[in-house]
Amino acid sequence: MSRAPLFCSLAVLLFGCSEYDLKGDVPPNTVSTTTPAPGTPAPDIEVQPRVLDFGFLPPGCVSETKTVQITNVGEAELSVQDIQLTANTDGAFWMDATPDTLAPGDIIEVLVEFTPPDLLDYGTVGLQVASNDPDEGFVNVDLGGIGAFEAVFTEVFAQNSVVPVDVLWVVDNSGSMSGELNNLSNEFNFFINGFIALGLDYQIGVITTDMDNPAQSGQLMGPIPIISPAGDPIADFAAAIDQGSSGSGDERGLDAAQAALTDPLLSGANAGFVRPGAILSVILVT
Repeated sequence: MSRAPLFCSLAVLLFGCSEYDLKGDVPPNTVSTTTPAPGTPAPDIEVQPRVLDFGFLPPGCVSETKTVQITNVGEAELSVQDIQLTANTDGAFWMDATPDTLAPGDIIEVLVEFTPPDLLDYGTVGLQVASNDPDEGFVNVDLGGIGAFEAVFTEVFAQNSVVPVDVLWVVDNSGSMSGELNNLSNEFNFFINGFIALGLDYQIGVITTDMDNPAQSGQLMGPIPIISPAGDPIADFAAAIDQGSSGSGDERGLDAAQAALTDPLLSGANAGFVRPGAILSVILVT
C-alpha cells in the first residue's frame, strides 16, 4: 500500500501533475538512475527542442519531418532507455527513434511527423525520453498540431542543378503600347538582375506581335538578336524592344511566337536561339 503514494509523489516531482496515470503512461521500473558521489563523472541529458508545433494541416496530409536531438553533455555514459509518445490520440503523431547508450558528446535523433486523422485539435502530446540522468530521469517534448481545412501546406523542392534557359519576349508594338515601352525598358534591370543572381545560363530574344510586316513576323529584333551574359544584356534588350508603336493593330502574339520557334525561322534568321536541353519560356507583353 505504501508503493502507490511513492510513485504518485514522484510524478508530481517530474511532471508537475497531481493526478497522473502511471500505469498507462510511465511504467514503473523503466528507468534506472543512480546518484553519483560528489566529484564522480555523471551523464547529463540535453533534449532540443522542447516544443514542436506542427500548426494546421488538412486531415490525411503528412507534415514535414521534424527532428528532436538528444545529446549527452555530461562526463559519463548516458543510457537512453526509453523513448515513447504519451496520449497520442488516434495515432496523429508518428515517431522513429532507437534508444541507445551515448558517450559524452554523442547525439541521437528522433524523427517526428504529424498526420491528423480528423478536424480536431490534437492538443499537446508528450514525447517522453527516459534515461539514467541523475537529475532528469524523464524529459518531455511537447508536440502540438491541428487538423483543419483552412490550412496552407507548403512543399519545397530543391533544384540543385542549373540548366540553360531560353526566354522569348513577345512585345506588343501596336499603338496601344506607346506609353508602355519606356517603362518596360526601364524596369527590365530587375528581371535581368534576378537572372544574374541565380547564375543562370540564359539567352533572351525579342519579337513583336506584328505578323503583317515581313521584316518582323517572328524574327528576333535588335542589333544583337540573341541576348546573353556575354554582352550588355540591359542595353541589348532596350535596343531590341525599341520597335516603336506603329506595328499592326491586329496583334498576333501567339502566331508570332509559333513562327519564331519553328522552321523556317528556327533554322534560318533565328538559328541558335533554342538550345537542346534548355528550358524554353515565353513571355507575352501586351
